[in-house]
Amino acid sequence: MNKIQNINKKTIAYYLVLITIAIFIFSEYIYFGPFQPISDLLDDMKVKYIFMFFSAFLFLIFIITRRKKLFKSGVFKKEAKLYLLAIGTLAIITVFYQIKNGFNSFVISEFMYLLLPLLFVILIVSVDYINITRILDNCFYVVVIVFLLGNIGMLNPSSIMSISFSGSSSPFENGSSMLFVLFELYYLTRYGKRNGKSLICLILTVLTLKRISVIMAVLFFIFAPMIKDKKIPRWVFGLTIVFFCAMPFLLEFFYSNSFASFFLARFGIDFNDFTMDRFTRTAYVLGNVDQIKYGYGSVTYFLTNNYGKGDVANRSLHSDLLRIYLECSFVGIFVYNICYFLSAKKDSISFLLLFTIFLQMIFNHPIGAGTVGNWIIIYLMIVYFNYRKEVPFYKEGRIKRRKIKLGKIEF
Repeated sequence: MNKIQNINKKTIAYYLVLITIAIFIFSEYIYFGPFQPISDLLDDMKVKYIFMFFSAFLFLIFIITRRKKLFKSGVFKKEAKLYLLAIGTLAIITVFYQIKNGFNSFVISEFMYLLLPLLFVILIVSVDYINITRILDNCFYVVVIVFLLGNIGMLNPSSIMSISFSGSSSPFENGSSMLFVLFELYYLTRYGKRNGKSLICLILTVLTLKRISVIMAVLFFIFAPMIKDKKIPRWVFGLTIVFFCAMPFLLEFFYSNSFASFFLARFGIDFNDFTMDRFTRTAYVLGNVDQIKYGYGSVTYFLTNNYGKGDVANRSLHSDLLRIYLECSFVGIFVYNICYFLSAKKDSISFLLLFTIFLQMIFNHPIGAGTVGNWIIIYLMIVYFNYRKEVPFYKEGRIKRRKIKLGKIEF
């Protein structure tokens, strides 16, 4: 009876996780079309957070009633501690700035966007880590379906032919581009070869046309099956940390008026047009850096009140690495970088996953509002990549479907 109850709880957890992620993805990636009103309604009513808290509450009950601790079998324990250290460092720096310059409540929501997906995945792993591959497989279908629903009526030859790679424009442009490239890496790794799902991910990444995502998707499709499962060499790890820690300083130089003038004189292209309005927005922030004084989230708060009124897209700096540096100093960006990459040091695929995300953080905003669903999936992928040799994940050849098939639900 206890075994049946335990299995039932795992299946309940599986469906709760899947529904929660589906609601997040639907509300975060339907930008237009006939389903946009539903997406906006779900977003306005905070349904995704309500369902997340409800699921988390049940998971806590499962853990308490089973008299278990978090991080069963040590899965995800080291990684979670590193991520909490990174976020905690940003929080400490933010508290220091707020004591010095005054309290602003916007930091609460900004930290929620960082903490909620991590805490949710900690509970998922503690309740049922066996089903993670099953969850990821169905999340892939969810992301594809949401993409199709969001572009219904536009998926035709003329729209596809209107994609401009030189101008980096596509009628299907969508933030889910990063998820498609990460799912491509996931399926290439899981099956050890190119397959139908990885090909679908490559095609959809091209359609959504985020330049960094397209480049990484092509490289993964060519080279990922050849990658050996090895720890990351120290020199590669060190160079990666140096590269991403130096990037905010390079971005400050690139977004200076002197470089913009050089770029125009050398190539005859307006640098603001080339960066799709990023130059004007970033230069405005750098020119008012004295206003970035409340810690994490200060840049978004400043842009929302002074630059992005009436336009949600302009509320983001579109460079999370530069944003964290401006908000939490070099100490903040250094600790954040090193903690996240330390979590992937034992596995080359996890390292590639984080490297792809951090590349996005140079010119985009993969953390913050509208990315909670993304990070739930990302953390689940890291669990799979880091522990796939140790854990008998569902459908991995070491556990059969009949062993986790549910009977009658009992509590």
